[in-house]
Amino acid sequence: MDRLDRDFLKKMLNRLEDGSRFALSPDRFAEIFPPGHQDHAAFASACQFAAAHRCTMDYWLATNEVFFTKIPRNLLR
Repeated sequence: MDRLDRDFLKKMLNRLEDGSRFALSPDRFAEIFPPGHQDHAAFASACQFAAAHRCTMDYWLATNEVFFTKIPRNLLR
């Protein structure tokens, strides 16, 4: 797979349906938001990026994945 960037992630987030999610491994996440999810600034930047695309972002320790989840429009009111 090619190197990931924010344009790729933006396209993926825009394609998500309400309530669906997109997962990234920590390594792939770090390509977009270096140095990775464990860095406070990178995590905050990713959360802001997610919010700008009507998503939430979180890391699941149990599966070692970073998830971007589309917020349903009816929950934004």
